[in-house]
Amino acid sequence: RFYYHQGVQRSDLKEQKLHYKELWGYINGLNIDKMEFNNDQDSIVFTENLNVNAEKYASKTGDRLLMQPNAFNRLGSAPPRYQPRKIPFEIERGFIDLDIFEIIIPDTMEVEASMNNVSIKNKFGEYIVTITDHGDSKLTYHRKFILNKGSYEKEDYAAFRDFWLEIIKVDNSKIVLKSKS
Repeated sequence: RFYYHQGVQRSDLKEQKLHYKELWGYINGLNIDKMEFNNDQDSIVFTENLNVNAEKYASKTGDRLLMQPNAFNRLGSAPPRYQPRKIPFEIERGFIDLDIFEIIIPDTMEVEASMNNVSIKNKFGEYIVTITDHGDSKLTYHRKFILNKGSYEKEDYAAFRDFWLEIIKVDNSKIVLKSKS
């Protein structure tokens, strides 16, 4: 994942913005206001700091708004199902994703229902999500996903796939906002 993301910084500004608009194509009205990159090749850490906004990101349901706090780093699909799996499998490259999103809620809205904090840890990795309501129209969403490299027995594959499916489920969780009036 390091090598995939670090190439962005070498592109011109127009290509950088296009990269993120394609990556997050599911976000309507995405505007990228500011981008900063820090490429620490010695530690193999690439940091992207972006300021973005998207009007009408939340979907309206009656008098409520539904929004996914994890707008930018969702797992999209699960590993294929094999019945029965016949060979061991390997995760060739592990990685660590650490995401922190600050969500500003309009003064006219409040959180009616939030997602639960989640912590999953097993031999394949670790996945932790917390959402903090600061009570001042600001939420902070933290997501940490560690995928461990390694070789695994064929019998472990179903558990690995279940781990991945649980991450997809949490990554797509929503919070409910309602009008203060």
